Order: sequence, then C-alpha cells, then structure tokens
Amino acid sequence: MKGALGLLDYALGGRLGSFVRYSRAVGIRQTAGFAVCEVLKIRRTFDVRFARVTLRCRTCSTDLRVAVECLSDREYDAVECNNPRVIFDLGAYNGASTVFFATEYPDALVVAVEPEAGNFELLRENTRACANVRTLRAAVWGESGLREVRDSFTGPWGYTICDSPNRSETLHQTVECVTVGDLMERFRVAKIDVLKLDVEGAEKSVFENARGWIDKVQIIAVELHDRIVMGCERAFYLATADFARFKRSSDMVIAYNKVAERVIRVNPPGCTANSHSLSLVAHERGAAAFADQARPSQILTTQNDQGDGPPRAR
Repeated sequence: MKGALGLLDYALGGRLGSFVRYSRAVGIRQTAGFAVCEVLKIRRTFDVRFARVTLRCRTCSTDLRVAVECLSDREYDAVECNNPRVIFDLGAYNGASTVFFATEYPDALVVAVEPEAGNFELLRENTRACANVRTLRAAVWGESGLREVRDSFTGPWGYTICDSPNRSETLHQTVECVTVGDLMERFRVAKIDVLKLDVEGAEKSVFENARGWIDKVQIIAVELHDRIVMGCERAFYLATADFARFKRSSDMVIAYNKVAERVIRVNPPGCTANSHSLSLVAHERGAAAFADQARPSQILTTQNDQGDGPPRAR
C-alpha cells in the first residue's frame, strides 16, 4: 500500500497531499481527471462542481488550486464585514474569488478586473450567472495608460504588468491601465466596502498613488509581492497609516479603517442586523456623518457585462 501511494505521489510530482485535499473538496473523480491530465500534460477545461456553484477550470494550471482555496477552504471568510454594498476584486484571475463574493453577498455590486486575455475570458464564463458582477479587462495601476502583460513563469495566476528583476517574458498583450479612482468613476460608486487586491507587484504603484481614494475604502485585503517588486509592503503601510487595525491571514494582509472597525465592534459579522444596521448607516450617510452619529462615550478601536458603463439597476 505504501509503495502504491509512493508511486502515485511521484507521478503527481509530490502533490499527493493536494490530491487528497482536492478530493475532499470536489470528489475523487473530478480530482483524478485533473491528476491524469497533469501527469500526461493534457490541456483541457473542466466544469468543476462545488457545493453551491460550478466553476470552469483549466488543467495544467493553478485554476483548481485557487478554486478550492476560495470556494472550499473559504479563505476570504477571514475578511470581517457586514452587508458590503460595493466589492472590488482587482486581480480576479479565473473568477473564483469573484464568485465567492457574489454568492456570499448577493446584494453587493462586485466589480472584477483582470488584465490577461485568457484569464479574463474564463472570469467572464465563471461569473455569467452572477447578476451582481461586472467584469472589466484592464490592469490596476497607479496611473492611466497602457502596459504589456508579462509571464513570470509561475502559471496563469502570476501574470504581471510590472517590470521586475525576476525572469519574465512578454505575452504580446497590451492592456489598459486604470486607477482605483478611475474604477470608482466608471462604476459610479462613492465608497468601496471591500477592496481585494492581488495584482502581482502592481500594488506598489497603486498604493503610492492612493491619496485620492484611500479614505473611501473601508476594508482592504491584499497580497503583497515584494518578491516581484521591492517596496510593495512599504507603499501599502504608508498609504494605510490612518487605518485602525491590521491582521494577517495566510498570504493576505487585511486592513480595516476606523469606520469599518467601529461597525465590526458594534455589529460583529454573523450577527443578525436590522434594516437600520450600523453598516448600512455608514455606507449610506458617509464615513464622517457616521463617525459623529455613532461615536460612543468610549472610543472603540475598531448582468455580467464588460463594464463599459454604470451597472444596470437590480
């Protein structure tokens, strides 16, 4: 038995542990199909069934891994938020995180942005059934313009628009660069409740140019990539110097501004909120009005389209 397991582990390139984990998430049959394609280097796209949704995933890629992390392991449960109305998923990859946000918060507008053409097409397919999602093929950057998409040889999840000392080559794709402020104008939103950012080093430029929008974001969940571009962490922590709380969860850093922290302390996630919940007051009346109104005596530390215009009314 041990010999058979050792042979299987060798055939899977030392990924027997992942095989077991994926089998628990999506079943042995689906996982075995991916494993066979991995061993034989067969590139295909499968519909993978999770408990609540079906996601299209490519073999010989990181698609299944990301889907399991988002939809089975539920890594974004680490983001503590109540009734978010606007979620930006920047660096949406194959749409797994977007689908998580869209199904977990069906009343929220979820804006998903991805620069690479193949990933973006998969993102559109995987979010087609999510009426509250808007997709846009673009790269998030600190200023508007055009940049090349580059392959850093870490798989489809690692495509970047950054110039890096690490080995990379062009994919011969030129993509529009947009700022967070540009996106807020394009989708006509005044505030962002959750900003998820996984953009392979571009976050350095994003946070170095955050002055115009950073105070309009309540919660940021970011992966920082100093291994790709030095200075990402420094830029992030300087931009969020006025935020109230930070925590780490796996590869993410999650930052909460003072308004979000007050809401969490008064009305923790998971509690039933009435129609006048503090999170809605904060969203609708604005951070300043909420801070004046809700300040306690003791201070608390606290249908899928291309996105060419404003979202359709739901």
